[in-house]
Amino acid sequence: ANNSKKFKSVIAENKARKHYERNVRKLYKALKEYNLISIHCHNNGRRNLYWLCDEVWNYWEDGFILPLFKYGIEIESIENGYKVSLT
Repeated sequence: ANNSKKFKSVIAENKARKHYERNVRKLYKALKEYNLISIHCHNNGRRNLYWLCDEVWNYWEDGFILPLFKYGIEIESIENGYKVSLT
């Protein structure tokens, strides 16, 4: 998907893409660190993981999905949070 219309410039879009990829890596490392295959991230639970899930979800909705495939992460929105799993 061409997201350039949402950004003021190609540079801004590239910065957003790098920010997203960094958050996907952080989420992947957190799941590995906690030795989790799947987790439900709720806004009243682990704030760090919920924030990462929220950031990744927001960019995923904008069409930035390739890093999720690279790290084998699936994410879906659930009531009051997100379900994240490694494939």
